[in-house]
Amino acid sequence: RQGASMFVTLSAAQRRFAAQGAVDEIQVVLDESSRDDPQRVEAVAEAIRPQLPPEADVHPPASRGQFAEETLLSFESGVRMATSFSLLAAVFIIANTFLMNVGQRRPQLAMLRAIGATRRQILALIYWEAVMLALIGTALGLLLGWAGAGVLSTAIGRLMQADLPPLRLSIAPFAWATAFGLGISALGVWYPAFRATRVTPREGIGQAGRTDSDGMPSWMVTLGLIGSIVAFGLLLANLQGRLQRLDRVLTAVVLLVAMVPVMALVLQPLSSFAAGLLAWWSRVESRLARRQLLRHRTRTTLTVGVLFVASATGFGLASSLIDNVQDIRRWYRTAIASDFFIRAMMPDLETWSSASIPDNLEPQLREVPGVTTIDTARFVRAQAAGQSVMILAREYPTEDYATFEGTRMTAREIRRRLIRGEVAIGTVLAQRTGLKAGDELELETREGLRRLPIATVVEDYQAGGLTVHMQRDVARRLLGLEGVDVYLIRADHDRLDEVEQRLRAISQPHGLIVQSFGELASMIDTMMAGVVASLWVLLVLGLVVAALGVTNTLHMNVLEQARELAMLRVIAMTRRQVQTMVFAQAFILGLIGILPGIAAGMGLAYLINLSTLKAIGHVVDFRFHPLLAGGGFVVAMLLVIFAAWSPATRATRGNAVEALRAT
Repeated sequence: RQGASMFVTLSAAQRRFAAQGAVDEIQVVLDESSRDDPQRVEAVAEAIRPQLPPEADVHPPASRGQFAEETLLSFESGVRMATSFSLLAAVFIIANTFLMNVGQRRPQLAMLRAIGATRRQILALIYWEAVMLALIGTALGLLLGWAGAGVLSTAIGRLMQADLPPLRLSIAPFAWATAFGLGISALGVWYPAFRATRVTPREGIGQAGRTDSDGMPSWMVTLGLIGSIVAFGLLLANLQGRLQRLDRVLTAVVLLVAMVPVMALVLQPLSSFAAGLLAWWSRVESRLARRQLLRHRTRTTLTVGVLFVASATGFGLASSLIDNVQDIRRWYRTAIASDFFIRAMMPDLETWSSASIPDNLEPQLREVPGVTTIDTARFVRAQAAGQSVMILAREYPTEDYATFEGTRMTAREIRRRLIRGEVAIGTVLAQRTGLKAGDELELETREGLRRLPIATVVEDYQAGGLTVHMQRDVARRLLGLEGVDVYLIRADHDRLDEVEQRLRAISQPHGLIVQSFGELASMIDTMMAGVVASLWVLLVLGLVVAALGVTNTLHMNVLEQARELAMLRVIAMTRRQVQTMVFAQAFILGLIGILPGIAAGMGLAYLINLSTLKAIGHVVDFRFHPLLAGGGFVVAMLLVIFAAWSPATRATRGNAVEALRAT
């Protein structure tokens, strides 16, 4: 809570502070059977509520509260989305790996079929291999996930302004992780296992790579083409105002998945374009690299697909993340634009309750040389339009204090209407209730149910957007609000240091906190930094996983090219030229996978920003970020080129004579 704390008994505090009979909060503990039953909890709350004074309310604790959930909603959506895309990329990598595995082992599989192995036994063999690898990978992932959970917990604690309890071992997350690991492995290995069962003794022996050279099955390409057209059509209809219940992001994911097999149709022209870019540097090596990639179209298509999906999702989420962070910064620079803030402690994220400041402090603050205006704010929970909302009552001494984001109404007009008794509501509250400017908001007051005109709807990140902004005198009359939670002070910018010293001198005897706008902005940025960093780690992890897929593909290409490379070495091809050819393969794969992926990612970012309407009540403006696109492309390409280092080194270390003898 950004303040020093001291724990004393209630009776001692009431006696010491001359507040006999005064309480701020009463905690009601339910029995175990009722605690997890939402209907029972609400029934108890309804039974207690009539016995409370008008200014009091009953609500769940912060850990299960609505405002805390609303505050974390956007973050949770980002984590779920990044996790979903990581799982999607994993499915493609598993499928590609086992396709290469099956292609390399066709002679052995054919031999097994020749000595009596049934197709069911071949299928079981491939699936058991997938299960064993999945269990090993899941075990390693659980260990890394446990370590990462600690970092993520710290980041969420900063966002929530709370010290979260230490992580506790529970069987549920481990069980879910194991289920996901086995599930995506089973999904990824399905098609390779199916192809393995199609191997016949005569077809497999001596023709290991033939089916891989045939490319993606026509039915899969057709299905992908149909899926792409349908998904694109649904998105287009949604953007035109139809199909409003359509989940844009989920449909975009389906579109990305459907486009992977479709890329087989453009693989040849795109690879020709990429190889042409390398012609000035290494014409022969680039042509050989392209030919090797086209010899294994299925493998190449899936590898390009992994890069495409990873790039699209990674850059889409990154662009949307930057837009959201900029939107939050723009909001708090407008909504809380004061030079200094004085409060007893930081308000609770759930209840926004805070220790009140004495009213008699204001005259002392006004006497400080350099102080131009002072506003006061008071926060209280209330019920409005069937929703639990946060009332933000302020004086609004000048129109500068009535500046809000997301409204076209001038600050002067907003201030005039608020003083007249109207209210401004947050976008989330407006969306939940269907209210708009000009409607009336039903608010429970100490005088009963009152209908207040809505002056405007404003963007607000406080209390999850479930906010009602009122003028302080109106709130005092309707809700009986007294006291001050925070003073918002503006001062002469030429005397800020002097004003700050005087404010601290006045506040210190009362144990109050003085914050400058820079300190508050830094605190908010720090709160967001941990969460943003966690999402960036997930995005980078997706690109790293895609790079591992490139390494896998190039290693298999080098292995299958052993005889060709040996022959080229015999006819005077140097080790450097061999390395160049492998790096050229990586360049071609990266270019035709990452470049379209970035373009698709920008479209995905636009859809993600449109989908923020459900979470925060307004659409975050989409912006194209040239530095992100250009810098990200360079970093991703370097990552792919680096992934080719091991296969390129392996290709140059082979003995040409031994390779020719082995084949």
